[in-house]
Amino acid sequence: MTLLVKSLPGLLATHALVLGTFIFATGDCRAEGDDVFQTGSEFAKQIAGQGTGTLQNTNPANVLPNYTDNPKEKGYYGGVTAGDANNLKTDGGTAWGQTEVGQAVTDSVLKNPKEPISHDAPFIQAGKEIEGKAESIVGKTGPDCKAEQVTRSEFTRHVCERDTAVMRTCERATDIGGHYETRYEDRNAHIDKSMIRWWKEGNRIHGTFTAPFTGKLTTGSIYLELQDDLHSYGVPLAFSLLGNEVRYGRQDWGSRPLNVGNVTLTQGQQVDIFLTMDPGGHLDTFLDAMVRQLSGGGGGSPMVFYVKFDGSSSVQVWVPTTSTPADCPLAQEAGAVKVNTVCSEPGGERTVTVNGQTYPVWASCWRFTDTYRLQEAGQGSCDAYANNPACTIATHGCAFSDEYGQCLHENVTYSCETRSTGNVMLCGGQMYCLDGECDKAQKGTQGNDFCARRFRAGRGGGRRQGRGGAERYRCARLHR
Repeated sequence: MTLLVKSLPGLLATHALVLGTFIFATGDCRAEGDDVFQTGSEFAKQIAGQGTGTLQNTNPANVLPNYTDNPKEKGYYGGVTAGDANNLKTDGGTAWGQTEVGQAVTDSVLKNPKEPISHDAPFIQAGKEIEGKAESIVGKTGPDCKAEQVTRSEFTRHVCERDTAVMRTCERATDIGGHYETRYEDRNAHIDKSMIRWWKEGNRIHGTFTAPFTGKLTTGSIYLELQDDLHSYGVPLAFSLLGNEVRYGRQDWGSRPLNVGNVTLTQGQQVDIFLTMDPGGHLDTFLDAMVRQLSGGGGGSPMVFYVKFDGSSSVQVWVPTTSTPADCPLAQEAGAVKVNTVCSEPGGERTVTVNGQTYPVWASCWRFTDTYRLQEAGQGSCDAYANNPACTIATHGCAFSDEYGQCLHENVTYSCETRSTGNVMLCGGQMYCLDGECDKAQKGTQGNDFCARRFRAGRGGGRRQGRGGAERYRCARLHR
């Protein structure tokens, strides 16, 4: 306690000395601020107009590669009419697809992944801070001095490795195929007497006709009528056909059913029909007359006779089909994951010809394009930098690729920013460092920039030099 009391006068003296030094330094800052401002103003007047003159006297062809004062695009500078819009679109597409610049941009978009820059990155935040205090930085051009803070940014580069996401595509085409199906179609036949060949065979009449279709019969009938007042022959008649015997009495005529449920015909086969009668005498005469009437010859009243069949035929019908593989070959590769499928060839109707016959076939899509991810993206040794908002990607290049040229692994260079804050004195638009961090920001070294500026400010004369010497001492005390 006694030691503290004894030291108190010395501490107060030291405090007074430091305060006095700062006051004197501030006064000099004001004086020098006026000088610096005047010097800067005169220099600005000297160089006024030099920038405009440089631009006006420069030949663009000497500094800009491939420069021309008459480009093809010049025709569109004044705007376009509705009729020229298509030409503008066409020329723009051509320039984009065929010029070196357009191809370079397209190649970059397709091959370079998007590398996000965090809004929390220090250089972005620093820009926002400078914008916020711009007035306080550039607005103080008078002799007043004001303490401010400056930020020092140090950038370091780090090289790391990471896996890239490997994407590949493959296609699945829709194939047209088909098969034969057995279908049943209804058939019917009307066999008139004129379609039957008749002749007398012993004591009966024999007739044959050709089966008109192949298939199983379902129903059948026979019809007989003499076209006179009696409608009948007046003698008993019997017809034998396909296992059926149909009888007509002396006064009978009209339709009679045939039991043909188990009968199957083959197109082109000969079908027999037999007719017998019992006229009670003169059989040959009756048979001859009947053959003439059945064959359409003369003699007696006209006759109506026919056989009818109904049935169904089995037919082989070609049925076109479409099939699309569920997966393409990439699905078989280890670790492959399908991430997208698009229809790359729209569907619609097409035709296929089989055995000379054309069939329509329809599909919703004729070709699919699948995208597979064969390797997940991994940050690898870049994880710490990727998650640091102060780090952004400077460059990246492929380390090795697969057999298809797809990059599997790449080397990445990150640029990381480290910020530190220093104190300055802003006098008349001129900045003077007050600590080592500020000096680093200006020179990249430790030092006393404020004192160095004061040393350089001495202009001779005992008092000025004396003040300069005192300032040197005070600066040393301030930053010791």
